[in-house]
Amino acid sequence: MTAGLALLTGCTPGGEVGPDGGRGGDPSPSEPATPPPETLDELETSLVESELVARAELEAEDGTSEVDATLDAGSLTAADAVTLIRQVRSAVGSLPVADYAVRTITLNFQGQNPDARLRFEIDPDDELLEETARIAAETPCADARVTDAETGDGVLAILDCRVPVAAEPVALAQTYSTLETMKPAGADTTWWQVLPEGPHVSPMLTVRHAPQEGRQELITDLAELVEAAGAENFSVLDDDDRLDVMATIDADQAQALGEQLWERLESEELGLRTVALDHPGQTGDYPYFRQE
Repeated sequence: MTAGLALLTGCTPGGEVGPDGGRGGDPSPSEPATPPPETLDELETSLVESELVARAELEAEDGTSEVDATLDAGSLTAADAVTLIRQVRSAVGSLPVADYAVRTITLNFQGQNPDARLRFEIDPDDELLEETARIAAETPCADARVTDAETGDGVLAILDCRVPVAAEPVALAQTYSTLETMKPAGADTTWWQVLPEGPHVSPMLTVRHAPQEGRQELITDLAELVEAAGAENFSVLDDDDRLDVMATIDADQAQALGEQLWERLESEELGLRTVALDHPGQTGDYPYFRQE
């Protein structure tokens, strides 16, 4: 990776740096000095030709010098991902044609997770960058987005955590206790979204606060009720003192299941409770809906 990064600044690997900043030794005719990129298009080409990434897209918003960067790379360690993000941010800022600065950067790569994704909508400090890259590369939370746009409480990390396709509601609920171990240091707030593997899926469990004592037991109880009734598409939104429970079940069974779920929610001190049960093929048409 070091050799590839050198091409972004027009340096050729090899040779010693002399007192005047030049490289010692005879220049090799097979390795001419590469001029540094001067435009976003040239930087895109340099990134690909140096084999740092398979694809690079650098776009400046019209009328501004703010750049949105999207990078597709192959297999990277968390440390390599951190280095690549830092170097691309630096290279964009060094282009002479405009006072460019990276606004957002998205990196798709393969870590221990085959489909890891990092997206930064802020310029993170070293700790936050390194921790978020580690989580995306090495934990079930392979998709990590860091922003300050969703909340007024500082930096927000949103982590999408994939579980096996066959995960049943109870197995889903049991992931709750592991979420706290996948919280990036440096983030003021972390949201977790637990999804089954596969394309075009919705979160099964969304947690928008630090995991609370006793909450996994509650969610597990709700999951057991849903499984026993044969309901599908179980999902939970856990937002501090608010808990929403959703599932799909035949209309003639919705009332019985809805009352069971509601009774369990009433046993907890919550500011807002919601149970919404729809039936197959009728999304949004709830044979059971209650909120208090």
